[in-house]
Amino acid sequence: MNTHKEQQPKREQPVERVIGPGFDNEDYEIAHDFFTKRFENQDFVKDIEREKTEEEEQIIAWVNDETNALLKQYGARPLEIPSKNVHIISEKSWPKSNDFEDSAAFYNLGTQSIFYREEPGHSLFAYRLFHEDLHIKSHQAVQYVEEEGVPKWEQYRSGLGLSSEKRENYEQQFRRLNEAVIETLAVHFWKEKIAKNERFREEVEALSRVKQVLHSEQAAISEQAAIKESDKIYEDDTEQLIEEVCAATEDEKGLKLEYFSYSLERAALSHLIGTIYERNKATVKDPGEIFNLFVKSMMTGHMVELAELIDRTSGTGTFKRLGAISSEKHTKEEFLDFIKNL
Repeated sequence: MNTHKEQQPKREQPVERVIGPGFDNEDYEIAHDFFTKRFENQDFVKDIEREKTEEEEQIIAWVNDETNALLKQYGARPLEIPSKNVHIISEKSWPKSNDFEDSAAFYNLGTQSIFYREEPGHSLFAYRLFHEDLHIKSHQAVQYVEEEGVPKWEQYRSGLGLSSEKRENYEQQFRRLNEAVIETLAVHFWKEKIAKNERFREEVEALSRVKQVLHSEQAAISEQAAIKESDKIYEDDTEQLIEEVCAATEDEKGLKLEYFSYSLERAALSHLIGTIYERNKATVKDPGEIFNLFVKSMMTGHMVELAELIDRTSGTGTFKRLGAISSEKHTKEEFLDFIKNL
């Protein structure tokens, strides 16, 4: 798979780079063909996915355009995600394994697909699709390895995420940080694009009415907040917790609230950006400039500038330690504590 932009101007599928021992040009072409066919072949879940509505098709196209505009803004190559690569799965057919049971949506590198757990409401679909689109469109690289003589592909890069056999047996470094950056962009997208789009006006207005009730009767969500908001980041700030609600539906069990995701990881990212800014005011214009560097690193895969800034701010080796502490081997609380103690 040739990685020179001038020789491969069009991004045909998510995987931009392949690494492995002894690879030559022919090997790269074979890898390129393999992942292109994997990206194109999406018939494997036809028995459990449902057909998309015309409205959902339009939302997929809209989110495609919005995420590609963002990629261009940060110097990354756009990538079209066909509708066939977005699979909407009903609640009863959703995977029950521990890896996916609690997920509302996820991107899978192996199948080059986005899976969405069916929920009522188009605004929720658009917001979650935007998040997963950023996962699949951020820098993607795989590594060719042999395990007991059997060749296989392992993920090497996914946005800021970094995995290899040398790094605790493929434990993904920077994973929590990567999710924080993507979800921060997704929350901004909800507030600036979804909430202001006529397509979602009725849902947004209905949500606004629910929030008004919750603000006037905060006790009404105290019990549900404790169940839904596992991060506890807003347990002493109910007003702020209400603002984290992005959808509200009602069924036979009563009111169901959906929250923006990764609240504790986003809080950690915000604290990290604040620390960097305070210590670099002489050379950095504002915190937004630092956040943009995180986004650019995630989208393009170029992390040297970000690593040098963090190490220069908090000491040599900090960036490497940040990668380790933000893997899933460590809790989100450990991740936040590490950043607060920099």
